[in-house]
Amino acid sequence: MIGFKWKGVDYGTLFGRRCRDLEASKKKFGHCNVSRQYSVDLSLGNWCKDMRVTYTQIQQGKPHKRNLSQDRIEGLGKIGFKWKGVDYDTRFEKRCRPLEAFKKNFGHCNVPTPYSVDPTLGVWYSAMRFTYHQIQQGKPPKYILSQEEIGFK
Repeated sequence: MIGFKWKGVDYGTLFGRRCRDLEASKKKFGHCNVSRQYSVDLSLGNWCKDMRVTYTQIQQGKPHKRNLSQDRIEGLGKIGFKWKGVDYDTRFEKRCRPLEAFKKNFGHCNVPTPYSVDPTLGVWYSAMRFTYHQIQQGKPPKYILSQEEIGFK
């Protein structure tokens, strides 16, 4: 026997290991707000992002691919896991202020992607437009936009 495993990944074991990694991160950094760009362990950051996305899908009654039971949700909550990694509402509002200033100066909101005054504004604007088109086409968007954000003026 060569030891071939028919079951590729034991997700129950993986979940437990990730919870231990999260607890170790909390002990080291004092919080569980691990971002996707988590520099020490990129895979932990990606796992946390996946948990947040799955939780959001569950909250919205959407189909999801991950096994995130109520017990697991509660367990992560006990560790101190943050279900909202970034306050997207606040970030969205902050990004709207420079967009409003751009509109005041130029009379429109079509920020060019290479915008020298504020390069991040052009990139953000492009990402929001792309996300809106994904939503309109029924595709899973990269970012979550509420109806209120879609209709912002």
